Amino acid sequence: MNRNTKFIEWFNVFYIISPGIVIAIMVISFVWQECVPKPKPQTTIPVEEEIKWSRIFSTIQVVDSTGNGFEITYHIPNATTEKEFQEILSRKHIHQKQQQLKEDAPQYFDSLLEADIYDFGDFAITYDVDSIKIKNIFIYGEGKYAMYSQPHPEMENCATEIDKETRKGAQFIDGGFLYNHLRLKYKVYEYWMCKHPYSYSLSDERYIHF
Repeated sequence: MNRNTKFIEWFNVFYIISPGIVIAIMVISFVWQECVPKPKPQTTIPVEEEIKWSRIFSTIQVVDSTGNGFEITYHIPNATTEKEFQEILSRKHIHQKQQQLKEDAPQYFDSLLEADIYDFGDFAITYDVDSIKIKNIFIYGEGKYAMYSQPHPEMENCATEIDKETRKGAQFIDGGFLYNHLRLKYKVYEYWMCKHPYSYSLSDERYIHF
């Protein structure tokens, strides 16, 4: 039997059994698709269940009769869903406590224009309630802005006023520094949008920082 004859015989055998092989492959493929677990389609998390950190609760201005003082932004530092956030927003006693702060501060301080931001912050945190915390405090009012617009003793060609649109140059403190300054035993005064080394100071520097 020569090589060509063997090839023809093998070809005939394959031709006969090939339909069965094809069918077997199709059956195995079908069984595989049915048996292997299909990945579950991704579902969109409902808005009311979406978890976020540090949601802003409110922003209030605490001023004296001259219209000068401070602006406080409150937040919820813990993670909350939208549903939980809306429930916290609806708590009237929190808003009442913040309103009480607005009424009490001008009576406690001789002048909010002259008040140090840390002295005010220490007073403000005594009005904290539930999980609401101070995120930051900014100076507020025309008089306050003018006070911190004095020429910087170590800067040439410095600005002459705080930018009222962006608040660049305005003094502020972060809540982290406020709540921890007694433990840290130092105070960090910050100046919004100003560049190092004029972005902060360790004392209340009442002049421009850019």
